[in-house]
Amino acid sequence: MSIIGALVLTSYFLYHWKANHKANLYLGLFLALVSMNNIYFLLGHQTNVLLDIPYLIHAIDGLRLLWGVLLYFFVEAFTGKQPLQKRVAYLHFVPALVAVVYFTYTLLYLPIANASSYTSAILQHKPVYYQWYWVIVYFSNVAYLMASLLKLGKIRLGMNNTFNDLDKKRYNWLFTSIIGLAVIHFMIPLIYKTLSSHLFAFLPIFVVALEGVWLWKIYQDAAIFEYQVEPTPKSAEENNRFSATYPTLESAKQALNSFFVEQKPYLKPDLNIRMLSEAFGMPSYQVSQVINQGFEKNFFDLVNHFRVEEAKARLLDKQYKHLTLEGIGYECGFNSKSSFYAVFKKYTQQTPSEFRKNTLEQQSDNREDLPNDVGS
Repeated sequence: MSIIGALVLTSYFLYHWKANHKANLYLGLFLALVSMNNIYFLLGHQTNVLLDIPYLIHAIDGLRLLWGVLLYFFVEAFTGKQPLQKRVAYLHFVPALVAVVYFTYTLLYLPIANASSYTSAILQHKPVYYQWYWVIVYFSNVAYLMASLLKLGKIRLGMNNTFNDLDKKRYNWLFTSIIGLAVIHFMIPLIYKTLSSHLFAFLPIFVVALEGVWLWKIYQDAAIFEYQVEPTPKSAEENNRFSATYPTLESAKQALNSFFVEQKPYLKPDLNIRMLSEAFGMPSYQVSQVINQGFEKNFFDLVNHFRVEEAKARLLDKQYKHLTLEGIGYECGFNSKSSFYAVFKKYTQQTPSEFRKNTLEQQSDNREDLPNDVGS
């Protein structure tokens, strides 16, 4: 069941990988790795295949270090980032590459006469170096899980302000799933009170429960995993342009910035990427590309940036003096006092009231410091 579920999910997410800026690609590869591990587990513990073909014993061992990497990259892409946009990100793959080279070297220089006994020892996790390798894999997975949870936790703090209902479903599903994986890979060994490498090989089997939940969610509400994607240009001439309207990414960025400044779409509390793309007249995947690569932000960071700038201007404008601080927050697109204060302080390191007081005092001091004959 675990193998079938993982293979079905792998096929689904790899088929839909273009729908969410490669997030589904990373998730599909992650589930493919889970499938390979479960197949390997079946061959090693339920059949004699690995004993008959001992040189397959390390077929996926080096790849186990990619488990946490692919999961973290999935979370990064799911939240609007481009995980491999910077070269330094490729360092995440170095440990897995080193492990693959090491295990390949070990097998290449393994005498044929010792192959069967070596394979049997590996299946029983007897070699000390192999036990330590599993410990490294374990802590690597836990580290990436914790990093993923921290990233999602920060986003959830501003969820009520910037997310529509579908976005909330997506992030709640993802956060719950990561919690489930953390329990499986972190809490189970603690419950067993051991870091024995024997246990680690069984951990991916427990993922079958999450696979069942994911399959049910796809059946029940596939929109959580799918985004509307418009077709890309086909001709060579069009492919050399960023879009039919804008020749370069920079020109599209300038146009989108002007649109935000002039049209103020961020004043709508329920603004999402689809609404913005329809109003701006550009496919949603290209709008996301402009925001991620041009502004080097995700959608919610960009929207909150403009909302905070708008709030700063209105806090100092006498035209809005009759409004409370909370009222200004609502008018700038925030849908609660708490979210307004939290986001405003994140961007300015001050509360709205502190910003207004400090800025007005500074302006007053500057006027007092002017010479008496200025303006005469």
